[in-house]
Amino acid sequence: MSKTRVTALLALLPLVFLVPMPAASAELIHNFQSPAFIPGNGFSQHVLTIHQLEEAKKKEIKAEELAAIAKAETAAKAQT
Repeated sequence: MSKTRVTALLALLPLVFLVPMPAASAELIHNFQSPAFIPGNGFSQHVLTIHQLEEAKKKEIKAEELAAIAKAETAAKAQT
């Protein structure tokens, strides 16, 4: 290629990027299927799990309270 032809092509190359091109896109579809938000398959299991966690925590707190009471009673008996 001649030098003038290469120079002409290099001069026209930036114009290619300036030509507006149509944008093409697809609709975004959200497929998040957490059982916490969508009642259906798995929802009852999710609720049951939460219920079990809550009950276990309540039992743990009650056991700690009873242990603290028993410890206080033991300490009171030891002082007498």
